[in-house]
Amino acid sequence: DETAVLHEHLGTILRGHGFAGPTPSIVDVPWPIALPLLTLAAGWVTVNARHGLQGSRHASRRLVLGLVLLAVGAVGADLLTDLLSPRLSMWAVQLLHVIEESLEMAGALTIFSGLLAHQQWLLGPDTRRSA
Repeated sequence: DETAVLHEHLGTILRGHGFAGPTPSIVDVPWPIALPLLTLAAGWVTVNARHGLQGSRHASRRLVLGLVLLAVGAVGADLLTDLLSPRLSMWAVQLLHVIEESLEMAGALTIFSGLLAHQQWLLGPDTRRSA
């Protein structure tokens, strides 16, 4: 998402169809439509991840932690920024943006780390580092 700026493009599409105001905001998301879709996607990922990552506990933990960090950054910090930005100074808003983007990047890196840990687990004990 950070490289392809997917949520920014989604905001542009939503604004073009009258779902959002002139500036992108998480408050403008059509939650009655988005929440069921996000819930279904999260359920599908959870079921498939539990089946696909059986036996690879480190990978599972990293993926869950990464998804939590990503969600907190993408939704929580973004919502906080949108709600507080009219009352904050410019540097405080910029700081919130840095925190938001940092959480999203930390989440993406943690997910990637979990996928690499799972690959290493699949390859067997010969490829694992000794601790």
